[in-house]
Amino acid sequence: MKISCFEPETKVTISVSSDENKIALESEVVGITDQGDAKKLLELCKAYKCPNFVVIKGIMSNGKMLNFDGYQLRSKITSIYKDRPYCFSSLRICNTTLSVGDVHVIFSGEDVESFNRRREFRVWFGANGFCLIGESNATHEVLIKDIAEHSITFIISKSLNLMCGDSVELQFHERAKNEAGAYVDKLFKIRASVIRIGEIGNNENDVVAGALIMGNTQEISKLIFDKQRAKAELRGTAPR
Repeated sequence: MKISCFEPETKVTISVSSDENKIALESEVVGITDQGDAKKLLELCKAYKCPNFVVIKGIMSNGKMLNFDGYQLRSKITSIYKDRPYCFSSLRICNTTLSVGDVHVIFSGEDVESFNRRREFRVWFGANGFCLIGESNATHEVLIKDIAEHSITFIISKSLNLMCGDSVELQFHERAKNEAGAYVDKLFKIRASVIRIGEIGNNENDVVAGALIMGNTQEISKLIFDKQRAKAELRGTAPR
């Protein structure tokens, strides 16, 4: 999916981070119908050398438009579109004024994939693990709640201020089959991008985070299959 596929009124989250700080900002996609606006956007496409863009309502601070063009800033945009999560991490964001008012125009040449999280089979884990956030080497304890081929859910301390758009590396040990077919203790390292964060009932110390798994999911798919098979063997229903 290209970033230009987002429809008007789609809610988006822009996550911006530097070496010292991070912040998540909410906005929504703006529809463009004015011919003058379209012409101005075409000129911006030429200037940024990218035909794929989305226009969102301008994000303000103290009455002024935020500027995302800082050299030290890293930005991502995430959104749930037609019940599927998408994350674009290669962005250029500019400020401009159109007939609808002040806006941010987000350019990205990425063509990203997603998944239907409702249809994917999820495996309950309940396993302890560790999490690295962003480029930090500091590890934080987490509880791996469940996992699907393209997504993972985990519980983490609220004090860490995890945000949508944050990149994480989740690490946990799990018994898995080796090439000889024997079960061994294996360390899994999963790179993912956080797409949602929710409260946990009356738990004031932790939050539950859902993340989109990045990169090759072959090992994850095999792990899920092995766990399904192991459960089936306990019930005596595993295929032979």
